[in-house]
Amino acid sequence: MSLSPTLLNELQPLLDGICEDRLSVAEETRLEELLLASAEARAYYLQYIDLHGALHWDAALASNAPEDAVTALVDATIMRLAQPSGPLATVSRDQSRARTTKAWLQRICISVAAGLILAVGIVIGNSTAKPEIAGHPVPQPPVKVIQPATPTQPTETVVADREAHHKFSQDDVRIAAQPATNPGPSVEPNQKPSAGLGDAAPAFAATPTAPDKTPFKPIRSNAGGTTAASSATVLAFVNEQLKTGWTQAGITPSPRADDAEWLRRLHLDLVGHIPSVREVEKFLADRSRTKRAVEVDRLLDSPEFARHFATIWTDLLVGRASRAEVNRPALATFLRDNFQQNRPWSEIVYDLVTAEGRTDKNGAVNFLVAHLNDGAIPATGITSRLFLGTQLQCNQCHDHPFDNSKQELFWAFNSFFQQAVVVRDEKYDPKTGRMVIAGIELATKDYDGPVYFETRNGLMKVAYPEYRGTRVDPGKTTSRRHELARLMTQGDESSLATSFVNRIWNQFHGRSFTPQVDDMGPHSPPTHPALLDRLAEEFVQSGYDTKQLIRWVCNSESYQLTSKFSEGNSKDNPEAGEIPLFSRMYVKPMSPEQLYDSLVVATQGQLAGGPTLDQTDKTRDQWLRQFVVSFDTEENDETSTLDGSITQSLLMMNGDLVREATSIQSGTWLHKLLSSRETETERIQSLFQSALSRPASPKELAMVKKLLKSAANHVKNAKPENAYQDIYWALLNSNEFILNH
Repeated sequence: MSLSPTLLNELQPLLDGICEDRLSVAEETRLEELLLASAEARAYYLQYIDLHGALHWDAALASNAPEDAVTALVDATIMRLAQPSGPLATVSRDQSRARTTKAWLQRICISVAAGLILAVGIVIGNSTAKPEIAGHPVPQPPVKVIQPATPTQPTETVVADREAHHKFSQDDVRIAAQPATNPGPSVEPNQKPSAGLGDAAPAFAATPTAPDKTPFKPIRSNAGGTTAASSATVLAFVNEQLKTGWTQAGITPSPRADDAEWLRRLHLDLVGHIPSVREVEKFLADRSRTKRAVEVDRLLDSPEFARHFATIWTDLLVGRASRAEVNRPALATFLRDNFQQNRPWSEIVYDLVTAEGRTDKNGAVNFLVAHLNDGAIPATGITSRLFLGTQLQCNQCHDHPFDNSKQELFWAFNSFFQQAVVVRDEKYDPKTGRMVIAGIELATKDYDGPVYFETRNGLMKVAYPEYRGTRVDPGKTTSRRHELARLMTQGDESSLATSFVNRIWNQFHGRSFTPQVDDMGPHSPPTHPALLDRLAEEFVQSGYDTKQLIRWVCNSESYQLTSKFSEGNSKDNPEAGEIPLFSRMYVKPMSPEQLYDSLVVATQGQLAGGPTLDQTDKTRDQWLRQFVVSFDTEENDETSTLDGSITQSLLMMNGDLVREATSIQSGTWLHKLLSSRETETERIQSLFQSALSRPASPKELAMVKKLLKSAANHVKNAKPENAYQDIYWALLNSNEFILNH
């Protein structure tokens, strides 16, 4: 990201102003123009808001002002704003302006706060109080109360807001009450309404009851896992949409990848490592016209598929860094078992959101255990981002600048996690004389009512648990996480499904349908909306069948193409800022795990100390963690220095891993190859097939033979095995090896 000095000088004061709520209408308009005209400005804005918001919130929490002084100040501010001549008497609630931008951006709605929202129901240090504004109740509309689903009740379908495209709706709010087995909430006819929300909060039963622990099950449109449409029909639609995009853009797709290139790509994407020499030879010798589809099915049914996807999602859910409270092996085992059984994605997510128990007994609990710090702020952001494709962290401190979502949205979602608590089981250690942690447990605590948050102008507001227009009963007898999981996984139109489809397409194609795989919404329209919607619809109808979705993606025409440019698609170049059209396969760097496992396969298990990849888990994790950098942020961020970086290049050239892989010591793969009775040509072909998953071309073969001869004739005291060692080192450090193409 690079901002010109002129743009930065104009942008900085405007950003300061919007964070302090002091911009004029003209200044707001100018800020919108700058952000819409420059991707660098938008990126700088998001970074600035993230830092400024965190500092603002920390400063508010660190305030040492007496409670009565804070309360008096807030009350006085509200009374002044509420006067007949005050701002609240004349200002409208929101102002929205729509602007036409570039073709790919289409139409973006920029909501600018034109006034202050009257906040009532302020509670400072007392979560059960129900204050009023100067003793006068605020009139509120009546509340519609519905019952949540139980095993004997049908689940109410929440109609999604298609136009908002996976953003949670702020309108048409409904209240989800307690299960029928518990006394339901009642709204007294003459009850004084609670302040603080546009819709009145319901009254609840005076006598609390025990929470209903019966888990809600996500809806599966087809429990058998079959699709409503045949795979051929879905694939035909996918290919038709892709070809339509190519035709409209006036481009010609790249040629079909040859079998060796495609097989290597498929293995890296599906099982996380390059194919073995034997697998390459068998596939290249197969003359069946359906061998690619057969290979997809074979790998999907292999234990290595479940292992690879468990690794991907363990990294996404809890990161690569080692955390004392998180049991990574237990989480990885939970995910591996579920992917191996092809359990519906909706049910996996349901378990991750609702799990309870010890981290070593129930692997699913480790997801939330890793993110319940800082008032569950990290849990709020990562749950929405990973499972729903929605970036909520921007809403933590202010309204979103590029769509209509409000600050309340973040805290309404955050409210679902307020009943979850991490419990540390401590016991006395007679050897040290100290208390030590014997186990970590995710449990449920009593929590009722809303959460409280502070706006930019210093007002305290409340937010009740709410998801896409359905507000859940905030009483202590409600299992909030079960209600959230039920709402996330029900219905035929699912943000959960669309987000997962977008992520899977990104994983296999190197690019998603949206600029950012986890930032979907009206501000980020997809490149192929009909294709994304159809795949999401079919994914739901299949019963959230992960393997079936992957079959559609891997058998699509775009996945069959080579990564090489052709004369007709040079402008399909997302790296240069163009919209991805998937007319070729985009090149991806290997992940650290793919790199390690591929070296294990290339050397036939010598790095793992055994013939199978399962034996690499411990040594691989130890190797990876030395390259992980964690940041002490509210999002528990981390980064890897071994992900297509200079560090990775240096380690590949000089690191212990490659040195061990190219070792010619007794017992290594190279030593066995050079000790065999194979001819020079056969040895060279073995090197190429081991590293690059393909035989050497005639030109390459001749060149390597020339190098071997030159080394023997011109290098003093040269040994033949050293020349082979250098050639193998060069192949492992080539772009063809370290890149997934």
